[in-house]
Amino acid sequence: MKVGGQKLVYSEAIARLKQSPLANKKEKVTQEEVKSFCETAYARDFLYLEETKRLGIEKEDSVQARFQEYRKQLLTYDGGPLLSRVTANLKVPKEEQLLQLYEHRKVEYRIAQILLPSQPLADSLYQAIKSGANFEKLVAQFSFDRRWGDDNGVWHDWFLYGSMGGDFDDLVLSLRMGEVAPPIHTRYGYHIIKIVGKRDHSQLTFAKERTWLQNVYTSMENVRASFQYKQGLLAEYKPQINLQAAQWVSLAYRESDEGLPNLDTAGFAKEQLQTPLLTVQDESLTIKEFLRFYQSQRAIFRPPLRRTDAIEECARQALIDDLLYLEAIKLGLSQNPDFQNRLRQYQRNLVLSECRKRLAQPFVITDEDLKQRYDADSTFHSQPFEQAAKWVRRAVNTEKQKAEQERQLQYLKTKYPVKYCRAGLRRLVTAINEAKAMPSASK
Repeated sequence: MKVGGQKLVYSEAIARLKQSPLANKKEKVTQEEVKSFCETAYARDFLYLEETKRLGIEKEDSVQARFQEYRKQLLTYDGGPLLSRVTANLKVPKEEQLLQLYEHRKVEYRIAQILLPSQPLADSLYQAIKSGANFEKLVAQFSFDRRWGDDNGVWHDWFLYGSMGGDFDDLVLSLRMGEVAPPIHTRYGYHIIKIVGKRDHSQLTFAKERTWLQNVYTSMENVRASFQYKQGLLAEYKPQINLQAAQWVSLAYRESDEGLPNLDTAGFAKEQLQTPLLTVQDESLTIKEFLRFYQSQRAIFRPPLRRTDAIEECARQALIDDLLYLEAIKLGLSQNPDFQNRLRQYQRNLVLSECRKRLAQPFVITDEDLKQRYDADSTFHSQPFEQAAKWVRRAVNTEKQKAEQERQLQYLKTKYPVKYCRAGLRRLVTAINEAKAMPSASK
């Protein structure tokens, strides 16, 4: 089959045909059935692909930007090819390590914390606490942990060892009641922790918990290894802050009446948005990219940006994906066949989706449409029209969308005729029928 420059070759068609319902049909498959299958499975996409070439969709900047963003995400996401390498060599826990984990989980904890956006601030507040400063007052003044309310920084939930991931759990385990720990760094920021409650936690027997304990142990080590690897990249690449750009970000920082942080994007000039905020080698994080990263996080997780060191720390976290991407490219992970296949499939789906949007003609659903559909379909008559109107609208919308898709296909078929190779069709029919006959012949 051929549609413009798009071709369906025999090997691809027969492989998919053998997985189709036609392969399980008792009767012999006809040429028309094979032709219909090829048209349904391939021609639809071929038609749209020809139109995307004509429109030049794939080369458009907005489409290329989305494609490159997906390429980066595919290489850098947790569990992706790069971070899987980081965690691949983690050792399987020994029996004594699982027993130790089981013992640690016999007690659950309640903590209070001050969550801070930068290490200098965290260090200075910790020294103030050691010198006698009131922990609760510092919580009210400085902590941005809004997930658990403002009850003097106390988490409402109790948690078990292994719930928070790696180093955080180890630190909590080492503390006595009322003791305040030095700041610890996680992906959320810098935590100053105090133990405010301990209580026994009942467990199943070790034998029954064993599988779950293995999962907890593996999860803890994965979190620990991934976080350390990312921080190691920041230390290796040494990104440099642009103090002028940081000042612009600071001036744009706002807080709502509830204390939730935000950035006033309207306050930036166009040229300011393209200014690098953080630079490393040939890569840079522009103010525009930083704003996108900051706004993409839930407001309760956003750190306050009143200080330059807080802006720098937040920008460093925003830059991590870029550094992971540099490492993945350096290691040649983008050449992996599976990665390339997934990338091609995304690119294909992206341009097809964009083409459908361009060709779509908007339609209107009138009150008369709804009334006619309601009268014609008895399944709606168990309810008065007013109550069933929502479901009727959905049905009409589905019908109109199908009609629009059919209109697009007819338009494209007229523009790009679908041509079949008769010999190829006959060969497909013979091959699929012979494959269907093989099991009975062997019997």
